[in-house]
Amino acid sequence: MYLSQQGIQPVSLGVDWACRLGSLRYLHFDGRPVVHVSPSIWAMDPRVIRQMAADRRYIEIPPSDPTLLSFQYAPDSFPGRLYDHWQPKPDPAGQRALLRRIRGENEAWLSLRHVRLARRYVAELAQQNGMAITRELVTSADRLLLLRRDPAAPPRHRSGFYPGSPQFPLFTGVIAALLCGVLMLVGKLTPHEWLFYLGVALLLPGIVVAALWIYLVPRSTRVGWLANRFTAEDPAVHVNTIVSGLDPELAAQMAAGFGYFYTAWRRGKYEWQNEIVFVRGTRMNERSSDSGTVERS
Repeated sequence: MYLSQQGIQPVSLGVDWACRLGSLRYLHFDGRPVVHVSPSIWAMDPRVIRQMAADRRYIEIPPSDPTLLSFQYAPDSFPGRLYDHWQPKPDPAGQRALLRRIRGENEAWLSLRHVRLARRYVAELAQQNGMAITRELVTSADRLLLLRRDPAAPPRHRSGFYPGSPQFPLFTGVIAALLCGVLMLVGKLTPHEWLFYLGVALLLPGIVVAALWIYLVPRSTRVGWLANRFTAEDPAVHVNTIVSGLDPELAAQMAAGFGYFYTAWRRGKYEWQNEIVFVRGTRMNERSSDSGTVERS
């Protein structure tokens, strides 16, 4: 399977196929004006290449070489405009909130749905504060921006146990249940019987809040937590897009930037347990000839 705006498309050729497909789809059809692809070099059916180009908002144009497929980026030629927060002038409160978020930071992920500022205003504020947009992920649902003070610096990753790590929701649920259990036990063993009833009353709501607290976290923060998970040390990353709050296409774009590519859905018993599995692949380096051929090595 692979991700497409038309749904999940069948892929039955293994992880290498998924990595080649993901590399071409996200690292080459990445918004550059024109892309030339050789189906023989990439060992792909031209129909698959044409479909992924259309999914990434590219239209086919006459090629400079009969062995190539050529595409031009034309986002306005497709239904569903790419997301941008429309506003005639920047909101002063939003600008102040953004400045507080990026001031003193060397790196920051932003969701335009969260900051509620147009992209051009975010770029202006970032430039005024010595930062630049170094990555941009966009669908019709949201636009994610990575701001860095030093564009050449390697991406920052957090390791271990922290808010946003996969184990954290389970940990908070267990802690909430234990605290309610302690209240119930104290209420039973002491004259303060009201503590027992308080523990009973808080048990289920406490577990629910502990499991869903991440939805109270700003979307930009959740995006940064997700980016933290794509480290070279982890060969596979399981992403629950419901928990992260990102649609699968945005998650796939983010993963590809770190060299991870979609391979399969991991489905649990319940809908909220569904996860996308990304595996780390060999990044396909591009070489451009005079004809603009995109090759892989």
